[in-house]
Amino acid sequence: MPTFEACAAGYRNLWRQMKVTRTAECDKAARKILAGRSHYEAVEKKTGVPWFWIGIIHMRESNNNFAGVLHNGEHIIGTGRQTRLVPAGRGPFRSWDEAADDALKLKGLHHIKTWPIERIGYEAERFNGWGYMGRHNSPYLWAGSNLYARGKYVADGRYDPNHVDTQLGVMPVLATLCKLSSDVNVRVNGKPKPTAEVITTVGTGGVVVNTGVDQGWPVGWIMFGLFIAVALGVAIYVLRRSRKDPTDIPPITTDPTIPHERGGAATQES
Repeated sequence: MPTFEACAAGYRNLWRQMKVTRTAECDKAARKILAGRSHYEAVEKKTGVPWFWIGIIHMRESNNNFAGVLHNGEHIIGTGRQTRLVPAGRGPFRSWDEAADDALKLKGLHHIKTWPIERIGYEAERFNGWGYMGRHNSPYLWAGSNLYARGKYVADGRYDPNHVDTQLGVMPVLATLCKLSSDVNVRVNGKPKPTAEVITTVGTGGVVVNTGVDQGWPVGWIMFGLFIAVALGVAIYVLRRSRKDPTDIPPITTDPTIPHERGGAATQES
């Protein structure tokens, strides 16, 4: 099995290169995931797996139908039956949440503590299987984007190089979720880098108006400029002090009756 360390950069680069091509379908799928958010969040609380990752996997396995188990989409919830497809023999399950908890723990996903985009991609492909590795980008991840054209396993272990996957991949749907939900976007892509707001002024008939135009200057450059200004000020002050006329310096005296400097305060010895 490919290791996460060996694959991480690849998933990160593909995410940056990806462009959603089936935008309307991805938007519909993403909104359906948002509608089931409470289910996915309940499972996240038990497992630590991000709710939106659970949602996109559920989309791929059963079109977010809560009658289908997260493992493979089989409709066995509340039937007393076990799964027949891979992974076979799981269940029976009384609720979708119970089945989802089992599916995630079966893969050991509850042990993962951090979920950057490369982890999201790696675990999605591991969840489905590594059969596409070495052939082309997995449609399970990339269908519906510029990173997939054709080729699919039409059944467990049976690959058709000419079959075009009409299902959406999890990654373009995730990208759409990031646009629809700011908290998902922050968790997936991180917080946006801050820019400094530079206030410009415009005179209008003697009245000064703050326009509040954001010039987009990075905070780091502004802080660097302030540092340089302070450093120059200190250097000029030291230079002026070093050039002070020696006649301005009080003479040294040993007369005990004359006050002199000690410890920053004027004192007189007795």
